[in-house]
Amino acid sequence: MGSDYPLDGKIGVITGASSGIGKAAALCWAALGADIVASARSDAPRADGYPSLVDTRQGVEDLGRRCVAVKTDVSKADDVAQLYNATIDAFGQVDILMNNAAALEPDAMNASFADMTLESWRYQIDVNLTGPWLVTKTFLPTLMANGGLVINVTSGPLPDQPPYMRLPGQGYPGAAYPTSKAGLNRMTEVLANELRQYGIAVVAFHPGRARVERSIARLTAAGYDANQWLGVEHAIAKLEWIVTHPDPMSLTGTVQYTPQPSPEE
Repeated sequence: MGSDYPLDGKIGVITGASSGIGKAAALCWAALGADIVASARSDAPRADGYPSLVDTRQGVEDLGRRCVAVKTDVSKADDVAQLYNATIDAFGQVDILMNNAAALEPDAMNASFADMTLESWRYQIDVNLTGPWLVTKTFLPTLMANGGLVINVTSGPLPDQPPYMRLPGQGYPGAAYPTSKAGLNRMTEVLANELRQYGIAVVAFHPGRARVERSIARLTAAGYDANQWLGVEHAIAKLEWIVTHPDPMSLTGTVQYTPQPSPEE
């Protein structure tokens, strides 16, 4: 592959890659020339109509790139070790690591603070915050040897945009989810400072209010109009800008936001 494929020879690892932004990122990076390791909590076809890792792997391979699909719960050390070993066995290196997996189940997210259970709180913190810490830590040996880019997918208020609308008496999006993402932003800053010496850039990526399979379901359940959110292609365009940036170290420690045009654009 030539200059039309800026990620030729690169290996990208994406957690939460069975659908939504994770799947779209896998296909984008493959189109740019990268081989992909895709992980999610299930590697089997789904009966509920949602995409699965099977679809992601097929999509990457249809683009002429290699893809390894690994069943992984990012909150479990043994699963993450298996993901790392599968990556090194297949490709021997990692160039881009994207921590995208998140706990997004409506029953876990939408509870008010008073009603949220300890189990729900721990589950979301484990997946959304401990998971990226564990995955990044596990992949450090290869990243420290070769340098690379770590992308932590975050969320929260958007610059110059009003906050999420709240429905009276409802908890959406709950306390644990935004708390975990705020912690992820802070972890990004700390890791960026610590890992700079190894040539590792650490960036938080805020995809904006992206309309993907699960956000549509969550928004509808919470009483929102999902059509007011933007197509995932806006987020992927920004993500492509990050992964092909000529100087990723200039981005390290920052939160990179997807521009939010009006839904009509």
